[in-house]
Amino acid sequence: MHLLQALTLASFSGLTVVRAAPTPRAAAAAFSWAQTKYMFVFGDSYTTTSWEPSNGVASTDPGQTTSGGQNWVMDMAYNYNQSEILLRNFAYSGATISRYLVAPADPSIVCMDEQVRQFLDGFSPPPAQVPWTSSDALFLSWIGINRTPMFVSDGQATQDKVEPIVKNFDSQLKTYSDMLKSNYPDVHIIYVEALSEFGQVSAAAFSPGLDLTGR
Repeated sequence: MHLLQALTLASFSGLTVVRAAPTPRAAAAAFSWAQTKYMFVFGDSYTTTSWEPSNGVASTDPGQTTSGGQNWVMDMAYNYNQSEILLRNFAYSGATISRYLVAPADPSIVCMDEQVRQFLDGFSPPPAQVPWTSSDALFLSWIGINRTPMFVSDGQATQDKVEPIVKNFDSQLKTYSDMLKSNYPDVHIIYVEALSEFGQVSAAAFSPGLDLTGR
């Protein structure tokens, strides 16, 4: 499995923490905050710090968030860190997983699959200014809030298009996760099951046969 596939598939689960290698390996060292020097992040308004990749791979992150204060990405990079971390945050306000699934509110919005492409174009292989390795880089994504209201408001035609895609992905989520773990032994995946918080829709009804125990 390629890194592009790994990051895109993992992102469907909600909040996902991924520490990935550029190429598949048989064994990998355990994650270490002390050794982490680089963070590559993907997502939407919950995650963005308004960094612009076109300004250069080593350009300054402005740290501008939608809340006006530090968000979870900045907390991880600057408060919980145990070493100096260079944050490369591709997240863009209003992003969906892909405009081919759910169109964003504005065509200028950079969706998550496009963010991953920006990473691949600029950072794979690692540039001299940002010489990340599998031992000192942390990949994270948080996505999903925009796609639900958008495909609902787009009408029945969009819902009919998205529904089988979601059902098909749900049915294969465990298979994809196991494949990701097999190809990238140092990957850590965290699933956040938000449906149970609402009490109206059960996780079992939404994702039948999906065992989240220990995930």
